[in-house]
Amino acid sequence: MRSNIEVAIPNGQQQISKWLKDVIINHRKGLQEMYGETEVELDKSLKVPITKGVEMARKLVGMGCNIEVAKNLTLLTLYDVAVLIDDSSTMKYGENGMRKETLIQFLDHITEIFSMANESGILAIRFMNSYLGKENWTGESRDYLDQHDYGGQANIGVSLHTQILMQFAFENPNQSKPLLVLIVTDSGFDGVKRSFLKIVIRNCVRERERAGKGGDAVSFQFSRIGNDPSAALLLIDLDQDPDLREHIDVLPGEFKHQLEEDMWFVLPKILLGAILPKASGQKELLQVPPSASQVDGPKEADASRPPDGPSSGSSRESSNSGYEQKHPVTSVKSADSRLGDERDEETTAERNRPEAALGITRNDEPNSNDDGEPGWRMTDATSSSAQGPIRSPGIRFTDQPRSPSTGPPVGLVPRGRTLSWGKDAVMRKGKEKE
Repeated sequence: MRSNIEVAIPNGQQQISKWLKDVIINHRKGLQEMYGETEVELDKSLKVPITKGVEMARKLVGMGCNIEVAKNLTLLTLYDVAVLIDDSSTMKYGENGMRKETLIQFLDHITEIFSMANESGILAIRFMNSYLGKENWTGESRDYLDQHDYGGQANIGVSLHTQILMQFAFENPNQSKPLLVLIVTDSGFDGVKRSFLKIVIRNCVRERERAGKGGDAVSFQFSRIGNDPSAALLLIDLDQDPDLREHIDVLPGEFKHQLEEDMWFVLPKILLGAILPKASGQKELLQVPPSASQVDGPKEADASRPPDGPSSGSSRESSNSGYEQKHPVTSVKSADSRLGDERDEETTAERNRPEAALGITRNDEPNSNDDGEPGWRMTDATSSSAQGPIRSPGIRFTDQPRSPSTGPPVGLVPRGRTLSWGKDAVMRKGKEKE
């Protein structure tokens, strides 16, 4: 994929300057908290991103990317990127090791493109079952991912909060660039109740707004590796949430096959899906497989158009047609029903086990020490009162000093319990001896 060819972009600086300003002024208005509102403020704050963007676009076009997509990708010059990797055992052994090979390919492509936008590379790489990770990553990932110790479950919501958001959002009062979080998973199992992931995302958006960083300070892109249909269902469920769609984007289709078919569709989709203005008309970059309603929805909705014909009322649906024909999501409704039946069979104690192990409790009590919003909180190890100087809406953490770089994330000290990290790390009730 690498190329040393650079192609001149006609009026490149003017085009990219106009593009970045348009995004900030008209589409991602939350970015004005970091980059300014007026023309004078933007000219000053965007001087480096524009210069970097011109150089980046030249390299991308020289690699075979078309000019319009290359221009869109320069939006990354405004962002920091963090990657959260599902390192459960299925990522290493699933499909005879092909999932890990795809993960390596995924990370290498993302690293190469984002390193053009930021010479420091990826801000952070983190894992769901380990406190190990890398920062300012610019290298090739095979040796690193081959040596990683895989095991445990895909605790997406908890890991996202503790491994990424605590350090780079909630405990980062000097956040100067918006953060794009890329989450890659091969499983639809979240370890905790599925709603917890949504709660984490909503609380992050609210906390950044209250901190004066803007509602666009953090965006989330979810990508799937492997052929597990439950992973596709989890991502589609996120994509259909009306409260989250402005802050997240999903790629439910299997990454490897899409990359082989059209690299310059998939990579921009992963890197821009969550931050590209939804109103910009770039629907070809926002394709997803059909939702349950599109697959099994009422026939009355299609009565106005011929069978198998495109719908004139949905540009998103029509733009997906080519991809859907090659990678249809089948039996979504029946699969979702099976997942629902399985969840119904779980007891309350089983569903709450991971939260209890972390000291997380529901925050719906009217007399709770909180802002009154439903959510979750992490309580003190010896007291049920909410403590801690870092306060995010609906989530409370223990008042403890920052843990050393080699230890687990701050705030993960459950009441009378311990938390194990590394291989086969799962949130469990602490029976370990002190």
